[in-house]
Amino acid sequence: MVSPALLNEAVSLAPNDRLSLMGALWDSLSDVPPTAEEYEAAKESLASYRQNPSDVEDFDTVIAELEHLYV
Repeated sequence: MVSPALLNEAVSLAPNDRLSLMGALWDSLSDVPPTAEEYEAAKESLASYRQNPSDVEDFDTVIAELEHLYV
């Protein structure tokens, strides 16, 4: 659990500093292995892609769709 004082301090940071903090926290998780369920889900996703590679959309298409929906 995060202490309220620490959370309040993080929330009071400027937006760019909060983004930097989030990035640093995310990077600190790089040595955390996936759970068995996450590993199996990734294997299934990869197998599905290999069977039907044309069923996916490229990054630019996904971003364009998200921008259309949320911008």
